[in-house]
Order: sequence, then C-alpha cells, then structure tokens
Amino acid sequence: MGVPGYGLRPARREESEALYAIHRAAMERYVAETWGAWDEVFQRRFWAESWPPGRQAILVDGELAGFLDLAERPGSIWVGNIEIHPRFQGLGTGSAILREVQRDASTRGLGATLQVLKVNPARRLYERLGFRETGQTDTHYQMAWEAPMQQTAERTVLAFLDGEDSPTISNPIHSTEVAGQYGFRAALVGGVTVYGWFTPPLLEVFGERWLSDGWADVRFRRPVFPGDLMTARVACDGGEAELKMLNPEGAAAIDGTAGLGRAAWFTELTETGRRAAEPRPETVEILTLETAPEMTELRPMPVPFSVEDAGAYARQKQLDESSRFAGASYLVHPGWIAARMTPLVKHSYTYGPAIHVRTQVQHLAPARAGQTFTVAGTFLRAYEQNGHHMAEVDGSLLAEDGTECARLRHTTIFRIRPPK
Repeated sequence: MGVPGYGLRPARREESEALYAIHRAAMERYVAETWGAWDEVFQRRFWAESWPPGRQAILVDGELAGFLDLAERPGSIWVGNIEIHPRFQGLGTGSAILREVQRDASTRGLGATLQVLKVNPARRLYERLGFRETGQTDTHYQMAWEAPMQQTAERTVLAFLDGEDSPTISNPIHSTEVAGQYGFRAALVGGVTVYGWFTPPLLEVFGERWLSDGWADVRFRRPVFPGDLMTARVACDGGEAELKMLNPEGAAAIDGTAGLGRAAWFTELTETGRRAAEPRPETVEILTLETAPEMTELRPMPVPFSVEDAGAYARQKQLDESSRFAGASYLVHPGWIAARMTPLVKHSYTYGPAIHVRTQVQHLAPARAGQTFTVAGTFLRAYEQNGHHMAEVDGSLLAEDGTECARLRHTTIFRIRPPK
C-alpha cells in the first residue's frame, strides 16, 4: 500500500479545537501511562499557552489529520511535535514527513533532534529512520539523527586474522595450513570481517541512519591475506554508493553498492516464519548437494550478545573505537550482523572449509547489544558452479521483543573445488 496523498500548510488558530482533539486522541494513552492520568484542565491550559510559531497542519487526502512543530536549533532541526490522529496512523505519512525533514536538514548541513515518551512505540519509527538515543529523562528519550557528511570516504586497514590460525577452527580456510591445501598463499581473512571495515566510511557518507534503514550488496572477488594493506572506498553520487575494498595491487577484493531506505531487491528476501530459538542437537547432518534442502526453514539459533561483547568485537575485529558500538548506545556492529549467517547454517548442518561469495543485508531497526538475539532463516537452494558447491540462505536477526533488526541473503561456497 502506498503512502496516501498528504500535505502541510500553516495551522490556523480557528482550528485549534480540532487540533487539540487530535492531540488528545494521539497522546492520551501515553500521557496516562506516564503520569497516571490525563489532566484535562492542565492539558487545555498548556495547549492554549503553547501554540508555537510555524505550527503546520498535516492533511491526508485533504482531511485534517495532525500537526507538526519544527524549530531550528544550533546544528539541528528540532521536531517539537509530530502528532497524527490514530485513524491516519500506520499509512506511512509520519515516515514520509520525517524523511522530508531529514532531506531539508541534510541540504542545509544540519541534523534533526526530538524527544519521545518512553512508553510511546513511535520510538521504533524514529529508530528505523536513523535517529539514535542520545540521552533520557525520567519520562522521555532524547534522540538525534545525523545528516550525511560527504560524498566520498576512505579508510585503510592492515589486514589480520581475527581468530586463531589453526586447522581445527570452525572454518579452517582461515588457517594457513588448510588454505595452503587449496592453493592459497596464506590464510584467508574472513570476508564478513573485511566487509565490516567499510563501516566508518559508510557512516561518513550516509550518516547513522544507515544502521537502521540502509542496505548493502557486496561480492567477494579476491582473497584478503594477513598483512595486506586494504583500502575501503565509498563513493556516492546521488542515490546509492559504490563500494570497493582495494588490495595492495589496486584490485577490488570486494565490490558492491549501498544506500539508504529499502533496497530494490529487499522484497525478494524470504521472511522467516519459524522464529522460536532452538538448541543445536548433538549431531547434525552433513551438508551436501544431495542432502541440502530447498526452500526449507532452518532451526532458529539463540545468540546472546552482551555490551561487553559488542565493544570487544568493534575494537578488536573492526578496529573501530566509535562510541556507537562501545559507548552509551551499544549498537551492534554491522560486521557482526553479516557474520550471523554461517553459524545459522551450522546450527542445522555441518560442512568443511567454506568461502563467502556474496552478502546482501537490509538494516531494518537498530540492533542493540545486551540481549539474546534470535537468528532465523530459510535455506533457499544448493547448486554446483565451476566445480564449487554453492548455497544460498536468507536470514533475519531478531531482537528479544521480536523486532526484525536486519534481513540478509548469504551466498557461500560450502565445498571448495579442489585445486588442479
């Protein structure tokens, strides 16, 4: 269903009573939950005394549906109020208006700020639009959105193994001994780890909204070896950005695209129906072309991830000291999110050395550490390509409250073609 036609115009004093009725319909429940009751006398007095200059009426298909209060503050546009009558909620109007606010702020080099009652579920909408918590009172969360800062950004990282160099690890292609058996000159650095190194330049280009309403589609073209000086380059010319992870020879080890909002391919990803986490049995089946299922939901996997885990992952595996991942907000690093798909498959099957080929990820809501996530998904298909045995899997990262934080498609070689 598309967003219905909406418009903004200056609010008129003579429609104050109608707008107050909208205010009460939209907020009475949350005010009562926060302060114990809706005090009609107080509310009417406050309403009469606080008509801000520039208040705008929200019209949906020509009908008065709500109001918007904006004010300019140092470095940001303050969204004082955006209230829509419940009859018009859930249509996408609020999201569309806030995106317009964000676009206006971005063109002026500003951010956007607001606050929301802690009991108001609108907080989830703001998070999907890229607002993050910056503080709180007894009753409210303060939130901010940062405008994209630039069109291009780069980062260099000296590649390293992010785990033990041992043939007994879960994926021994990341060990010198096993990688050498397949003709590689050294252990392969994990593809999802290298993908995660794009994060700082991606956020420089798209801002923090990318973590909750952004996407990436990357292909792993060449191996990355420990000691390689890698350059992560993000270049945006308008809508989507081009991503390249260049090796010391200037060739792309990873290339792809990224952007804000929903990716064009998002509707192709399978939404999982099996969501209740289950333990891994003592023995699981070996994954082969013959045993691989098709369009079959996998065993959902519980994944506890503490704030300490989040900080350690960001610092140690991503060399990222940002307070986003190790400070007050405790967001989960996108590299960790992309890395959940291999463990999901291995929660139902076992297989040998594997090489990651492609990741498509759509961020849907902020993923916050300090909880047990569930990773669930669907095994789409297995097939042979150039002697490799390939698998495609769709999956979701689910928060404890059931919110889908990200949806992914993972393509991997689960049996590598032996070297000639």
